[in-house]
Amino acid sequence: MQIAAKAITPGWVPGQHNASPQRAASAALGAQLAQLESLAADAQSPVAKLTALAAKRAAWLTAQSQALTNLKAGLSGALYRVSATGTPSDIAAALLSGLPSYEQPHSAAVLLVSDQPLTFFEELLP
Repeated sequence: MQIAAKAITPGWVPGQHNASPQRAASAALGAQLAQLESLAADAQSPVAKLTALAAKRAAWLTAQSQALTNLKAGLSGALYRVSATGTPSDIAAALLSGLPSYEQPHSAAVLLVSDQPLTFFEELLP
């Protein structure tokens, strides 16, 4: 009796079939191509758009600075300001001690209350 020799080639096992091995790479390249075509078709480059946006922002900041300067310049005449922090009784005492006289033709009072310091109004008013 003869014993059969082992097979020279290994046995094949079924593997997972990949029907489209380049699908992910093709999708990524397609997305990049679409982005580049979109940028090429645009009349302005992204750098030009950002430059225009920076100029617009600088103009807006200049306008806001000028508006604040005009507002400060418009606050002329007698201006009474009382700034107080603390308990309600401390604030009431500060208000009573700093009242303007009744000789002013136009008077207005504004009370602003906040948990945080109101530094904008303190800097705005002299």
